[in-house]
Amino acid sequence: MTKIYRTGKGVDGDTAKPVKRRGRALVPGLLIILCVAVIFSGCMNEPQEPATPENPPSILVDYVRTGGIAGVSDHLVIFENGQAIYSTWNGSGEFNLTLPEMDQLRDVFSIAGFESLSGTYPAPTPGADYFTYRITYGNQTVITQTTGVPDQLMPVIGYLDQIIAEQSAR
Repeated sequence: MTKIYRTGKGVDGDTAKPVKRRGRALVPGLLIILCVAVIFSGCMNEPQEPATPENPPSILVDYVRTGGIAGVSDHLVIFENGQAIYSTWNGSGEFNLTLPEMDQLRDVFSIAGFESLSGTYPAPTPGADYFTYRITYGNQTVITQTTGVPDQLMPVIGYLDQIIAEQSAR
């Protein structure tokens, strides 16, 4: 048998170049190692417990103003944590009320005696261009129209309208 050297020539001067196929076994071996690594790569980490979602903040105020001569449709939601969202015909957005603003908001509702108000205050006479207001504070909802708004509710509506106007102007 003739041994093959790097020169490609046999020992006895044989010029035939039999080729040893060392790479043939290397490729399947590497594929097996790669497959094993892929299979076990997901098993090496400890399983993580699913994250518990935080409870969303509860709604403190939900205010809707619709109607008027221009067909307004404004919506303001203020959450217990001071976060707020609004939408108007100009656009929508998110913002945060400061602690003093939240205190003032609660004071306005408290001074109005909102919890003691009736659920509805319709306009005494129909009108085509009236605003309709739906205000929910805590567990109480009051629906009223432009000429039917009770006097103690006017500061509440004024303050909520002011918040929407300030945010819309930004």
